[in-house]
Amino acid sequence: MTGKISKVTLAASATILSATALGLYFGRRFSWKQASLLGGTPPSLLFGCYAWRICREPTPPGPSGPLGPPSRSSAPIRVPTPQPAIDPIPLPSTFLIEREDGSPPAKILILEGKIEEQESDVVVNAANSTIRGGSGVDAAIHQAGGMKDGKNIIDEACVEVLKTREGKLLADGESVITTAGEMRATWCVHTVGPHGSALKKKKKLASAYQTSLEIAMAQEVPIKEEEGAVRKVQTISFPLVSTGVFGFPRGKAALIATTTIRDFLKEHSQLTEVRIVIFRDSYFNENRCAYAAAVKKLELTALA
Repeated sequence: MTGKISKVTLAASATILSATALGLYFGRRFSWKQASLLGGTPPSLLFGCYAWRICREPTPPGPSGPLGPPSRSSAPIRVPTPQPAIDPIPLPSTFLIEREDGSPPAKILILEGKIEEQESDVVVNAANSTIRGGSGVDAAIHQAGGMKDGKNIIDEACVEVLKTREGKLLADGESVITTAGEMRATWCVHTVGPHGSALKKKKKLASAYQTSLEIAMAQEVPIKEEEGAVRKVQTISFPLVSTGVFGFPRGKAALIATTTIRDFLKEHSQLTEVRIVIFRDSYFNENRCAYAAAVKKLELTALA
C-alpha cells in the first residue's frame, strides 16, 4: 500500500512539475488570462504563465499590468511615450489667405461666440434635411430669426423653399438660403452636414461648406449708408457643421472646414472674411485643439 501511495505521489508531483514547466514555456506566448480560457487548464499551468509574466516582463503603470489586457506579442510590454497634446487655438485668431489673382488677402477668423449673433452678411445654419428646425444650432437660428404675425419668420421662409422643391428634402452636403429674419445678418444659409465619418461622408461635409459659400456669394445685401443701394455678399459665418448630434469627428471636421474655406477664398476675391464660430460648451477646448491642429497642418499665416 505504501509503495502504491508513493508511486501515486511521485506521479502527481511529476505531473505538477511538468505542467508548471509547460506553463513557464507557454507563458512566453500567452498571458495567464489567455491560458485560463483554455478548457481544463490545470492550475499549475496557469501559475507558470503568470510567473513568467511577473518575472520576465516589466509592469507598466496604470491598468495594463500583469493582470491587465493580454499581450499580443512575446516581446516585453512597452509603455508608449506620451505625445504632447497640441495647445488650444487662441480665440479670436485671424489667418490671412493669399489670392490667386493677386488681390488683397482674405481673412479666416476663428472666434468664440454664438452663430446667431454674428454681424456677417450671411450666417450658416447646421440644419437637418427638413430645414424646419431641430436642436442645437438649428433651434437657436430659428428662434433668433424672430416672429411675425404669430409665425416664425425663418420657419415660414423654409416652408416656401420646400414648396419650390416640391417638398423634396435636402440631401447631405446640399444648401439653400432664406432671410435671416431679425438676426444681424441679412441672409441665412441652411446646410445639411453628414452623419458619421466614412470617406463619402467627408466629401459631403466639404460639399456642405462649398455649397454654402457658393450660394452666399450670389446674394446681395443693402448698403446701410446709401438708401436703396446694394452690394454683393462679402462676409459669412459658419458654425461647426456636423460635429454635434450628427457625430462627425471634430478633428477631421475642423481640417475639412478650414481646407474647403481656404481653397474657396484663394479663388474668389469677392469674399473678404469667413468666420468659424466656436460655441462655448463641454466640447469647447476640444474644438479649439481641433482647429489648432488644422491651421498648423495647413500652415496658415496668422495675423499678428
